[in-house]
Amino acid sequence: MTSNQDDPGARSHVAVGYEGPVSDTALTWAATEAAGRGVPLTVVHTYVTGAAYSWGYGYPLPTAEIEQMHRELRSQAEATLAQGVARVSAHQPGLDVRTLLVDASPAAALVTASTSAALLVLGRRPHHRWSAPFGSVAVAVAAHSQCPVAVVPNPVGATPAGADDDPDADASAAPDVPAGNVVLGLDDSPECDDATGFAFARAAARGTGLTIVHAWWVDVALLTMADVPTWQQVADERAFVVDELVRPWCERYPQVPVQRLSAHTQPGPALVLAARDADVLVMGSRGRGGFTSLLLGSVSRHVMTHSNTPVVVVRQGQLARSGSVDPASAVRST
Repeated sequence: MTSNQDDPGARSHVAVGYEGPVSDTALTWAATEAAGRGVPLTVVHTYVTGAAYSWGYGYPLPTAEIEQMHRELRSQAEATLAQGVARVSAHQPGLDVRTLLVDASPAAALVTASTSAALLVLGRRPHHRWSAPFGSVAVAVAAHSQCPVAVVPNPVGATPAGADDDPDADASAAPDVPAGNVVLGLDDSPECDDATGFAFARAAARGTGLTIVHAWWVDVALLTMADVPTWQQVADERAFVVDELVRPWCERYPQVPVQRLSAHTQPGPALVLAARDADVLVMGSRGRGGFTSLLLGSVSRHVMTHSNTPVVVVRQGQLARSGSVDPASAVRST
């Protein structure tokens, strides 16, 4: 089990970031995904070396001591990586497991690893419900990855009380979504087309249904100033947009049962609730503002932060990279 990122055969593989036991849930999910796809799994672990200084002084340690510290850091990193490989081998015997040990920041190493992967899997650590993890590794990687990114949370029972709950979600308003369905968060932008294709392909491959959630929010004050006089007309227009966006994919995958849910509510909490018992929650992302290519959409950040279901972010242009759909026959909505 060696590192082999330059092998052309490694381009059809699932990569997973591994930090140690805190990443075991993501590691197991990634191993199952790789086995189901019949592709290798690459376990990625990072460590960071740098200049070392003694306490209270601005003088560097002797070179020999710095080198010794670096060797110890690498040895510890190798042990952690070996631990991850052992866990994969116990969970999925016979799976082709490869390793990648990188002396770099986690975000930089994982974004680089995404250039040769079909899917990049990350774990999500528990956090307090009022925290704002906008600088987390998962958010940074999802914003810059070259392939779809799956963010796998720890099981609900393994997190502290109140952790990973969505403070904006009303559990009593949870829609009736069949357990095991693929849930797709869909807005009215062309950036969601690749995410739509990924969701349909996954549902078809697993023999499940697809639930499309289109949540939209219009301030009452704005609506009173618009030409549209009623909520029902807004809802009808939104339903028409959703139907037109998914129509080509419904024609391609007629065997996939499709459930459509549309509501006037905040999209982030609505998606978290709809996906509570889902296989995965799939969504696209479109950044806003002057740094569009650098930002992850606010809804994507919210869902990645609070969902207790694995979230797969598929940005525009990543469908072919995912290996889910043959790019030569992929459809595009018009």
